[in-house]
Amino acid sequence: MDITGNQPQDAQDQALLAFLAAQRDAVLSIVAGLDEEVWRRSVVPSGWTPAGLVEHLGGASPMSRVAGPI
Repeated sequence: MDITGNQPQDAQDQALLAFLAAQRDAVLSIVAGLDEEVWRRSVVPSGWTPAGLVEHLGGASPMSRVAGPI
């Protein structure tokens, strides 16, 4: 589906959306087993946490409008 909820007509659009869905699934599988402490702890100089990164990615993705929150 595109941002408006319509099925993409173009093969390129379909391929891109399939790629985005696969990437979303990969991120979800990576963070699925994290406990609350790890979910909220930053281990990088930028201060990003896994929770913050997933929230950021979800807000930036057209799939977030289709698939709902992560």
